[in-house]
Amino acid sequence: MKSLFKHPCLQFLLSRKWTSTKIVGLGIIANLLTIIIPVSVGKYYQLVFHFKGHRVRFLDFLPKIWWDTVPKFILFFFILVSARFLFQWWYQKLLRAEGELFIKSIKDRLFTHQLALPLEIYHQKGVGKYLLRYSGDIQSLKNLYLKGSLEVIIDFSILTVGMYWLLQLQFEGGLAILIMSALSLIVIRYLNKQVESHSLDKRNKTSGQLSFVSRTLHGMLSVIMMNKQEVEQEKYANRSGQIKKAAVSYNSWLMLNKGYIHFFQYTALTVVLYLFYINTDSDAATGGGPLISFILLYITLLPVFRRLFALETVYKLGHISLRKLQDILNIPEEKQLEGAAFPSHPIQLEWHFKAQGQHLKLENGINQISLSNGLSPFLFTKHLLKIQMMNDLDLRLNGKAIADYAAQGLRQNIGVASSDFPLLGRTVYEAITYSRLDSIKSHTREVLENIQTLCLPPEEWMTLSTNTGENGTKVNQRQREVLALCRAILQEKAITLVYGFQTISPPLLNDILSIHFKTGIWFSIGEALPSQEEKDIIHSLKK
Repeated sequence: MKSLFKHPCLQFLLSRKWTSTKIVGLGIIANLLTIIIPVSVGKYYQLVFHFKGHRVRFLDFLPKIWWDTVPKFILFFFILVSARFLFQWWYQKLLRAEGELFIKSIKDRLFTHQLALPLEIYHQKGVGKYLLRYSGDIQSLKNLYLKGSLEVIIDFSILTVGMYWLLQLQFEGGLAILIMSALSLIVIRYLNKQVESHSLDKRNKTSGQLSFVSRTLHGMLSVIMMNKQEVEQEKYANRSGQIKKAAVSYNSWLMLNKGYIHFFQYTALTVVLYLFYINTDSDAATGGGPLISFILLYITLLPVFRRLFALETVYKLGHISLRKLQDILNIPEEKQLEGAAFPSHPIQLEWHFKAQGQHLKLENGINQISLSNGLSPFLFTKHLLKIQMMNDLDLRLNGKAIADYAAQGLRQNIGVASSDFPLLGRTVYEAITYSRLDSIKSHTREVLENIQTLCLPPEEWMTLSTNTGENGTKVNQRQREVLALCRAILQEKAITLVYGFQTISPPLLNDILSIHFKTGIWFSIGEALPSQEEKDIIHSLKK
């Protein structure tokens, strides 16, 4: 995964050789047509005023029959413009589509890596801020790919051809442009460094503000409890002021950079006009065709010059973004496949916490454990699923520590029925199912209807399309517990942990689980489920 980000543009280009070659070819053709159009105007000047100019003879590679009269030239010129339009549209269409595909591949790889990170990383860095916080960096990578790879190949090719024709039309003028461009690079490099420095400062301050907002909104309960709204608002205003100051400085240098490029280009044109003036032939009209062609061609090449002069900034900003995204990829992924396979039946569960220990043989049906003080069911469950390990807890399956098992095997075989784990998705169907296959819809609906008929009043019944809100914010506690129970039942895991139900009575919960878990193992953490018939398989572990 990391190899993609070492040289992302190169890696993507190599993986898309044929498409990249086609884009470069179309771009060169489109841009060649773009510069032929102004050059051919000199030919029109000759045809209309019956002058001959040796400086535009290099266009004689085109058959004379195409444009040896004014009507033919008009038709040829229209075809030229139409061809340029079609090739430019085709080129830009493929280029932009390739750019979107490039960014999609980066986002997909980034998100895949984020899903594989240990849970504590999200506690340290804030939930879900990566793609939001780094959206500007992803855009910089897109610019790096579009402007720093494919377009730069095309621009250098076109600039080479364009400069050759400029030198043919007026050697002194073309040479002056080359010399002035080389000298201007010194100033442009300095301006580029300033733009880079202020851009980095602006980005860092913006990222800091996003982190602050994320922390504040996630801690709104404490903000309200401590009545700190005004304090947090002042902190935000201070950060906003710093961002504004950094943005003003950045925009000032950016506009100075762009303005200087325009200043240089039109200064060069002024020099060219003067050189044409002092080198005009005795018959001034004879040089009119080359002059018009030169000016139009140079103006046509101005965007190419601008893109190439800004290339250093594109590379630097792109590599700044590259390093920031690389920092995410350098975070070690959770090793879900490393470790022993999940044990087969019979399963022995043993745990020790702060010098207290218990042992339980898990059997099909109901199993019950009561935890020691200081060990919550939520922490116990996260340790058992290898989500977040506790140093004080020694939890073993069949004599082997949980740390020695593969995380994927544990999570594939152990389910949880608890509202401590958020409801993912926007609807009931998304919240309680692993996938959205139509084939499981009828069974899902049946389970939901059966359980909510037993646990909810009719006015609180839900359908599969009911909107649950973000992490279940639009459902009440009773509905949330019903959905958590449905989710666990539909997962059909070999072992299911049940705890934390406040609105469903233990006898009712016992009946529901006995019906839906006919062959699996499930155990309740906390209060014992009062079922006399199953006392022979219930093992209560107390202090």
